[in-house]
Amino acid sequence: MDPSSKFLITLYAGYNFKPGSKKPYAMLLWNNSDIKMTMVSDGINPMFNQAFEFDISNFESDVLTVAFYNYDPNEKDVHLGSFIIKISEAIPMHEKKVMFDLMPLEQSEFITGKVSCSIFIEKLHDLLNLSNRINNIMNIPPDSNLYLSTGSVPLKSSFEIERNIHWTADWDQENDVTSIFDGLYSKVEEGENVFNRYLDAHNYEYYFIPGLYSGKLPGSPDPLDRFNKRRDRMLSYGLDLKLIDVPVDGSVELNGAIIASLIAEQYRETNKRCILVGHSKGAVDISAAISISPEIRPIIACYIAIQAPFLGSPVASDLWSQATRSIVKTAIRTIVGCDPVALGDLTQNHRKKFLEQYPYPISEVPCISFVSTLHDEVGNSNLKWMYRYVKKVHGHENDGVVSVPDAVIPGSNVVALVGLDHHNRSGEDKKYNDSVNIFISLLASALETTIENKSKENNPFIDLDVSAYIPNELYPSYNGHFDQSYLLDQATQGTLP
Repeated sequence: MDPSSKFLITLYAGYNFKPGSKKPYAMLLWNNSDIKMTMVSDGINPMFNQAFEFDISNFESDVLTVAFYNYDPNEKDVHLGSFIIKISEAIPMHEKKVMFDLMPLEQSEFITGKVSCSIFIEKLHDLLNLSNRINNIMNIPPDSNLYLSTGSVPLKSSFEIERNIHWTADWDQENDVTSIFDGLYSKVEEGENVFNRYLDAHNYEYYFIPGLYSGKLPGSPDPLDRFNKRRDRMLSYGLDLKLIDVPVDGSVELNGAIIASLIAEQYRETNKRCILVGHSKGAVDISAAISISPEIRPIIACYIAIQAPFLGSPVASDLWSQATRSIVKTAIRTIVGCDPVALGDLTQNHRKKFLEQYPYPISEVPCISFVSTLHDEVGNSNLKWMYRYVKKVHGHENDGVVSVPDAVIPGSNVVALVGLDHHNRSGEDKKYNDSVNIFISLLASALETTIENKSKENNPFIDLDVSAYIPNELYPSYNGHFDQSYLLDQATQGTLP
């Protein structure tokens, strides 16, 4: 354990100590070895206001005992009560002011009183070491025949994908285009420019929207590096890929408005329809733009949702529960350096309410849902412990963050792959080991299976006033022009609403 990882406790005051408590003080015993003491206070309601820190050596076993005594220069100091904190159980107390009841050392002792204190755990994300802890708890062999459950969603069909894994999910077999994707992926691997197959491939603008806390989470790929590799490949094909750099911690509604405004302005400049690709929450942001703003639908040729928590994420739902929300908010602010509220947008309850108000218009904007599961091919993925957690607790196949049923947009075409985590990573010896090839093959699949050309002459969007999407009162510097740098400055300063 990093010796700089520390457990900090501040003792504030005692209340209603037992009669005779004239000179109370506290003795703090860390792992039965490190002893620290407070100054002596006065009376049955003593004030301490002293802080102490201890080096954490083992998150699972470290223990702090805080015992209170009455100082007596002539007699043995009398025990006034104690409390014990197991560090592994202190996570819910992190950055909180808490109250402990004083407990006796022996049953014969008469003890009263409480003590107020606050607790802070440095480097909480390192101390948790969740990967090892969850693996130890849930290290059970994967089932040989796993099925997906869609809860209350009516099941339409069950069909088999490679290695006898059965996916029982909310899409018909006729909507599954995995075999088409596979064929295109093989051609891309062979070096073919698959876009040459489609005469209209050069008639579109291509946009990518990243996911929640993109580039901020420990262990996640560098988003800019990934984007540049995809763009370089697109440029080699004579096409371009543009990044819609929405705030990585912006709400679904805010980012949806930004996306709608930007593609509206771009359409007025280029008169080209677009293909939108989003990963994780980025795909949810796109769906919000499409659902809330019907005027932009005619200019969107297709929308590709890569591992999108469209119906919510079980991981987000669990983290946002009442039991853990406070500590999660603190961790996101202090460790990730982002606004935690956007995580709440991805809970299953929030998504259900949002979709009841803004259902996705699949008949107007065709879509491909790209879903994956690690299954038994967890390899060295840093999400393997989360895969096991979601499978164990929620019973769903998943990519380590999003369960497969939650990633399928109803009515969409579906590409379903085995052996990929939420970062599109697989073992080097696996078939789908190149995220750029996956990306290119998905775009080609969209051109192959979902896009129906629409006449620009019949497009009502040409005369749309794009200022409707980001009102001037919300962003005074907007003034009818999408100023992305302004928004990013505001996001950096934490002043976005």
